[in-house]
Amino acid sequence: MAQAQRLMDTNECAEYIRHSPGSIRNMISKGTLPFKYIKQGRKVLFDRRDVDRWIDGLPRFGGEKN
Repeated sequence: MAQAQRLMDTNECAEYIRHSPGSIRNMISKGTLPFKYIKQGRKVLFDRRDVDRWIDGLPRFGGEKN
C-alpha cells in the first residue's frame, strides 16, 4: 500500500474531511479554519498531521454502553 502524501491541496483536503473546496476557502477567508495551512504563492497546502490532530480533537458520540 502506498503511503499517503503528507501535504494536500485544497481539493484533496476537502475530500479528506468531507467538505467542499469552497467551504474550506470560505473558512480560510473568514479566519475560521480549525487547522493550520501553508501558503506557497497562490497555492494553499494542508499538512495531513495538522488535519488529523483537528479530527482527533473532535467530540465523539455513541458507542458507549452502560
